[in-house]
Amino acid sequence: MNVESCADWAPIDALLERTDTSANPRNPVSHLVATTPTDSDIVFGRGSGSHNHHGNVSLRKEVKQLLVVHKKLPKPGKIKLVQDLIASRQSLGARFLEKDEAGDWYEVKDDPKKLHKKVSHCFRTEKESAQKRSEMKLAKKPATKQAKKPRKGNKQAKEKLTKKPRKERRQARNGNPQVVAI
Repeated sequence: MNVESCADWAPIDALLERTDTSANPRNPVSHLVATTPTDSDIVFGRGSGSHNHHGNVSLRKEVKQLLVVHKKLPKPGKIKLVQDLIASRQSLGARFLEKDEAGDWYEVKDDPKKLHKKVSHCFRTEKESAQKRSEMKLAKKPATKQAKKPRKGNKQAKEKLTKKPRKERRQARNGNPQVVAI
């Protein structure tokens, strides 16, 4: 029997063609190319494409909810929180995907340091943006509201500050004395 012509090898050959050995030299067999990212996948990369991807947006929302807890934890607790978050996302079917040099997507599951770095970076950037938002709120808040002083010669502005009724202001402007109807 000729092993090379066996029909049973066809699916395995297709699988080996989809295996990229250049991106993860430590474990080339488990590095299979994913066709396209789904909405639940977390995508590595820079720019608006990865930033606006549905999986990345949902990860940032979850990080935002856990940020208060993350701030209060000591370093070992933060590491455990990140690991738990990664595990929970993966248990929901999310994959962590990255593009290789050829532009094909592959799953990053054999490199826990890389996954930890991605999620930790989410916590860090969310923490920084929360600080910026609070600083901007403080900067926009006026100390007290003061009435604007009118410029010299601006009679209408001076009249508005005194807040006389409109009829009296009009009569004062025209120089008419008050007329009393008999």
